[in-house]
Amino acid sequence: MRNQLGISAFASTMADIVFRGALSHGVSKGTNMLLFGGLAAVIYFAMKRAILAGDTTSFAWKGRNPWLLVYWPLAGLTLILLQTRFIGGN
Repeated sequence: MRNQLGISAFASTMADIVFRGALSHGVSKGTNMLLFGGLAAVIYFAMKRAILAGDTTSFAWKGRNPWLLVYWPLAGLTLILLQTRFIGGN
């Protein structure tokens, strides 16, 4: 769980750097890793107790990495919001 969220936070940061360079020709130094790392940490600590207790029956997806199913839509929304900030203006 922790490794998957860490890898996802890293992948989100790389996607942000690539998208910012391609879409807005801006420069990113990876400081948005704090946003994605914070999102991963919040999801980890919010879901850890239920996952470790084996209470995955309460999740509709029944144990299929529910932390990633929560993380990626939020990370995708964050990526879109970060890009709209840079595309429109200089």
